[in-house]
Amino acid sequence: MLSFNSTPSLDHTDLPGDILECILDNFVNDRRTLASCTLVCRSLLHPSRSRLFRSVFRKSRGGENAGTILFELQVHPFPELVRTLELSAFGQHLCTRHVLPAILMHLPNLDELKLWGLETRCSCDGASREPEQLPRGLFQLRKLELHHLAHRTPDAFLDFLGLFSEIDTLSINCDAILIHLPIRGAAGVQDPSVFTDGTGLDQLCIRSANIRGSTAATTSCLLFHILLVTPSAQSLRTLHATFDCAADLLACTALLPHCPNLRHVDFGQWLTFDQKDYHLWDRLSLRECGSLEECTVATTLCAFSILFTEAIESKLQQNMAIINVLSRLPPSVRHVTIIFNETDPDMGTLRDCYDWKQLCDMLEPLCSQLRTLTLKISDIYDSESRFAQLKEFVEGKTASLRGKACVRIMEQAERQWWYAM
Repeated sequence: MLSFNSTPSLDHTDLPGDILECILDNFVNDRRTLASCTLVCRSLLHPSRSRLFRSVFRKSRGGENAGTILFELQVHPFPELVRTLELSAFGQHLCTRHVLPAILMHLPNLDELKLWGLETRCSCDGASREPEQLPRGLFQLRKLELHHLAHRTPDAFLDFLGLFSEIDTLSINCDAILIHLPIRGAAGVQDPSVFTDGTGLDQLCIRSANIRGSTAATTSCLLFHILLVTPSAQSLRTLHATFDCAADLLACTALLPHCPNLRHVDFGQWLTFDQKDYHLWDRLSLRECGSLEECTVATTLCAFSILFTEAIESKLQQNMAIINVLSRLPPSVRHVTIIFNETDPDMGTLRDCYDWKQLCDMLEPLCSQLRTLTLKISDIYDSESRFAQLKEFVEGKTASLRGKACVRIMEQAERQWWYAM
């Protein structure tokens, strides 16, 4: 009989390492099985343990202070194995000026940081900690996600971003600045130093940005300006932006000419974008982005109504203003995608809210430089029979483009990125 003090004699498995890794990947959410695998043999110990401690997720339990997370990490057996940290619903109880940097310093190999529903502020007891010099640009992340954060002022937002020197992918989903100040210059920055002096942001480098705006504040607009006056303008390769207000659109318009290495852009318009501002899309030009290879535009999602002809006309103008961005592309672009949104049970959106002749006239000269032109149909009613009818309609309207490029008509099966962040 094997005693409790005995150790298994098996030191390795006969399985190739890559097959072993694939097997363990199937148990990434089964902590009990992974814990058991660490006891099987030495060759299973490290790959099992690395998956077991890869992610840390904590949701606040009713006003819980984030200091408890710091204590847990201080006694964590393998902090070097943590790759993803997700903190949710801490509100004002996570000090982003002192506690969060301390947490990050205990996780030397952290790749991803996801924050949900908290306020960037100092919530430490007493004022003695405020004068301390905050760490600037100490941390590098592969991915930083901010969901519904509240920043009391623009300075609070800048202080938070100043913790990082390098971020491969930054995603911002509906953050809010509670007391926002007007940004100098509607379409550009008059004094770039106002965003970088004393914040450490002059070292910030971002390669990919996913930004969904919010009418509650100017967070997205501020971030576009930050990208403009930091090394991120040179390093930015991918930009996904959903514009929620004219200020966001204008700030992004000012940023684009300063992004010479941009490779891929996705543009869309959120539900609350003011209809009277649709003409501002005419200012957005990508001609100076000489390295751009791929461009995607998604048309408006506003609900369809047959009762108001003025609303239909406004939607048509908005959609065509968005699509006409494709007429201002550099010759380097090889792949274009247009997402059409059908929101009418009688399939009236595609029929009445797009000028198909204007669209084809604009795309025909562009086809000569394209390898693929993809037309995606997003139908909120999600019916296979409806998609067949919608596809047939779009094929008929774009028949003149056949033979000029590789035209593909597809269903937008996955949810658009600004829903899925």
